[in-house]
Amino acid sequence: MAPARQTAGMTGKKLDISLLDKWRAANRAMLDPRLNPTDACVFSRLLYHHNSKSDRCFPSQDTLAAALGVTTRTIRTSLTKLEKSGFIRKLGQRRGGGSINYRLNILGEEEFFRTGGKKLPKGWKQTSDDTWKEKEKEKSEFASEREEVPVIHGSSYRETVRAERSPEKFQGALVGMLGGGERGWKVLVEAPESLMGRLENSYLREEINLSEAKKQLLDHLAASVGEFGP
Repeated sequence: MAPARQTAGMTGKKLDISLLDKWRAANRAMLDPRLNPTDACVFSRLLYHHNSKSDRCFPSQDTLAAALGVTTRTIRTSLTKLEKSGFIRKLGQRRGGGSINYRLNILGEEEFFRTGGKKLPKGWKQTSDDTWKEKEKEKSEFASEREEVPVIHGSSYRETVRAERSPEKFQGALVGMLGGGERGWKVLVEAPESLMGRLENSYLREEINLSEAKKQLLDHLAASVGEFGP
C-alpha cells in the first residue's frame, strides 16, 4: 500500500505521514511551553481522529469533550490555543452546518500553515448524502482500526494480511489497545523513537501482530522503570 500523504499548504508539496510522525507531533504538543496538558490531550485526540489517507479531521467539539471528560468550552479554549501555536488550522465548516475540518501540522513545518490557511481544499463541497456516507465510512474505519488482524488459514492469508496492514491501522489499533485517546497516546510518547520504528516495521513485514507489538512496548517501558527507578 502506498504511504499516506499530506499536502503542505498550497505549495502542492507531498509529505509522508506515518505513526512516527504522529507520535512526534503528540510529543511536541506535550513539551510545548505555550500549551497546558489539556491542550496537548486535545491535539492528541485530533491526531486520533485524523485520516492519513484523506488528510481530513472533523470530530465535533462534543465528541472531543466526551472523550476527554471536559466541557465544550474547555475544548474551544484549547483549539484556539492550538491554532495560535501553529498546531492546527480551521479549514471551515462541513457543508450543511456539520463539524469543522481541521488541518493538523503533523510534520511541524512552519511553511505548512504560512500559505492558504483557511481556504477550503479543492473539491471539499459535497452534497448532504455524500457527507453522511463519508462520515459513516470514517466511523467504520476507526472501529476496524481497534480490531486485531483476523487469523486466516489457506493460500489467501498473506494477501489478506498485506491488504489490511498499514501504518494508519497499526497506529489506531495500538492506541486503542493501550486505552484509547489520551491514555493511549501518553503510553506511546513514553516509548523511544527507535523502538516505535522497529515495532511498526516488524508489523508491516508481518513478523509480529498487534498483541506482540503491545507486549514488547509495555515490556520495554516496565524494564526502563526498573532500571531507572529507586
